[in-house]
Amino acid sequence: MNFDPFAWMAQLIPERDLHRWLRYGAASLCGIFLLHRVSLFSHYHNPWLWGTETGIYVVVFMAYLQRADPRVRARGVREVMVPVIATLFPFLLLLSSVHPVVAQWPGLQETVFWVMTLATGFTVWALWCLRRSFSITVEVRELVTFGPYRLVRHPVYLGEIIAVAAVCLWRFSTINVVLWVVFATLQLVRARMEEHKLAAVIPEYSDYARRRWWFWRYTRI
Repeated sequence: MNFDPFAWMAQLIPERDLHRWLRYGAASLCGIFLLHRVSLFSHYHNPWLWGTETGIYVVVFMAYLQRADPRVRARGVREVMVPVIATLFPFLLLLSSVHPVVAQWPGLQETVFWVMTLATGFTVWALWCLRRSFSITVEVRELVTFGPYRLVRHPVYLGEIIAVAAVCLWRFSTINVVLWVVFATLQLVRARMEEHKLAAVIPEYSDYARRRWWFWRYTRI
């Protein structure tokens, strides 16, 4: 049987209602995390970093309230589970301690925090532009070509990869390096799946992709 959790739930709930309940349910969950983030403000050494990280929850909360129903849903283990695993993976790096060298060298730690801040801010900008087309799983809504999408095809993933690399340096360990490599690989695989799906559904996507960088160079779909 094809892995399709949405279709399984749609046997019990009409699809239109199911889309609505999923949006509101995800927005409510995001709202809970957002309230938790607000409570953590006093624990942050760099308020700008707190602001950009909290901004992700604000924009995702708004995206779930505003986003359109998908033109093509995610189906199969890869289209559903790879993005979900990639989304959760960065939190594993936070299970380790701050590296002693970074902790004892204030200038290095401050630099790491600013890299996180700038990369996360770039991600927030991209998510803001993506709002109505936002999805964690591999789905197709509307093509977004403005904001950072005028520069690269996957600004959200690019910002996240850089931010998590900074976290890896901050809490440096062999395990965290491995986790970052796996995370970056999952994001690249996720991006490829999205591109193939977008090109199959939206004719103008191929032309858009030819004129934009993938992540670091021009790459064909």
